[in-house]
Amino acid sequence: MSSQILFNKKIIILLPSFILGGAERQAVILGHYLQTICHARVLLYSLSQSKGGLEGYCKKFSLPCRVNENRSRSITSKILNTIRYGKARAYGAIINDIYKEEPQILISFVLRANQVAVCIQKYIDVKLTIWNQRDEGFGFSPPQSLIDLASNVSYFFTNSAGGQKFLIEALKVNASKISISPNLLIKERPTISRIEWRKLYYVPLSSFCVVMVANLHNRKDHRTLFHAWKRIIEDQGLKEQPILILAGHLDNQADELVKLANQLGIYSSVRFIGQQLDIQNVYQSCDLCVFSSNSEGMPNGVIEAMLYGLPIVATDIPSIRNSVGDHNRQWLFTSGQADELAKKISHFINNRDEGVALGRANEKFAEDNYDFLNSGRKYAAKLMELYERK
Repeated sequence: MSSQILFNKKIIILLPSFILGGAERQAVILGHYLQTICHARVLLYSLSQSKGGLEGYCKKFSLPCRVNENRSRSITSKILNTIRYGKARAYGAIINDIYKEEPQILISFVLRANQVAVCIQKYIDVKLTIWNQRDEGFGFSPPQSLIDLASNVSYFFTNSAGGQKFLIEALKVNASKISISPNLLIKERPTISRIEWRKLYYVPLSSFCVVMVANLHNRKDHRTLFHAWKRIIEDQGLKEQPILILAGHLDNQADELVKLANQLGIYSSVRFIGQQLDIQNVYQSCDLCVFSSNSEGMPNGVIEAMLYGLPIVATDIPSIRNSVGDHNRQWLFTSGQADELAKKISHFINNRDEGVALGRANEKFAEDNYDFLNSGRKYAAKLMELYERK
């Protein structure tokens, strides 16, 4: 199918904020594909008025983006006359702002943006609305009003079988309106050397360095990782203290995690480095990726690490198990089990050559399964098919 179908079409990608996380990175990379390969006119739009790291990430790909700067609730009389529900009225300023952009396609990422998209879709004259389900809906019970609104969404993409199950069972979406679409990955060149990066964060060149790339909120279960790390640090057999890197937005768990690190006596071996636009610098400077989250779709923080040639130790949940290949099954640990996690991390600390070899296998697996062009082509092909149907 010709990509000319999307040529010059205005596509808005709706996000709850510009805080940079895995789903937000995916939104940018998808936008980059649609703009560069399909020649669509793409705008990333944040519902929040706060700026964040995603703006810098968009800039790397010359991708237009902006936050909702309209603090007024005033809306055009044409739109106001069509709004019948109080919920939509509350989004009046956003409706007005997006309506002026005249989009043909509205693509939303993350639950809050998905909810807003289904509320406003009928008031902005958009031809297609696309809901991207990027997690398994863990702990969320949608109200009947959202289920009713979701029935009007054009199509749903998810990156995992768990996300598909949530859409079908919780939101009552017909399976024929859902596609499982893998994450798109782009391998970027490092901007500084491994030596320079380690000096920047006071990591000795000979130290074994473990990284978890995830925003610091409660669903990522950094607490289990910290308790595992305490066991590792207390290992009297270690010749040199390993270092744990936490790369991600200092979210609602940041203060508690700093306190916990001090209580456990591990603070000196942990680096809280915040959001990283050049995440490739982090991966090339570390020796192992760890991921302790207990609820995910297809985690960027795992498959990106694989693309950059790192071995992984991650939670044994369906979405991760199905994303990392059979060769990594033995390196998945039971959610919440700090002892098991500590043993698997320690194995790589004590067997570095094995980690390097596994990292090479991971790099090839990620290149074969999450290629930017192949994954983007599949997503765009479905988008074009849906647009033609309309």
